[in-house]
Amino acid sequence: MDSLLRLKDQLTKFKYITYFSTLNHTEEFGIVPELRPLSLMIWNWRFFIATSVEARKAKEMLRESMVSFLVPLQRGELNGYLRVVGRASRVVDPRVCDEVGTATGYPLTKYWSEGGQDPTLFFAEIKPVRVEFMEPGEHEAREITAEFLEREPKMVTSL
Repeated sequence: MDSLLRLKDQLTKFKYITYFSTLNHTEEFGIVPELRPLSLMIWNWRFFIATSVEARKAKEMLRESMVSFLVPLQRGELNGYLRVVGRASRVVDPRVCDEVGTATGYPLTKYWSEGGQDPTLFFAEIKPVRVEFMEPGEHEAREITAEFLEREPKMVTSL
C-alpha cells in the first residue's frame, strides 16, 4: 500500500493532463496507435474522460476498448509517471457524469451545455488492467497492478 500512498500524494498535486492512446483501424496502415493530450478525471481511484461523440477518439474507443494513458508526475526537477492500460467503457448514466465532473472540478457544462445529459457528450471510465508507477526521482517503474486492484475503489454514490 506504500506505493499507492505515494501515488496519491503525487496525484493530489497534479492538473491531470495526460497522454492518452487509442487504437485506430485504418485501411492504409492497419491498426495504428493514436496518442493525444487529454484531460483525465481521477476520482475515488477511478479514471474518466470526456469528449464529443463525434471525436475520432470516441469512435476508436467504441471499436476497440483497450486504451492506455500516461500521467506525467513532477516533484521539483524530478520526473516520474503513472501509466495505465485499461478498457474504456462508456458511462451512460448522466447522474454519474455530472457527479464525477463536479467532484473532480471538470467543467462539463462549459463544453456540453446540458452536462451529463448532453447527447453530444461521450463520457467513459477507464478500468485498469495494468498499472505502473514511477515516483519522481526513481529510475524504474514499478508494476502496482495487484496493489491497485486490491484497493478497488468504492462505487460512486449515484450508481
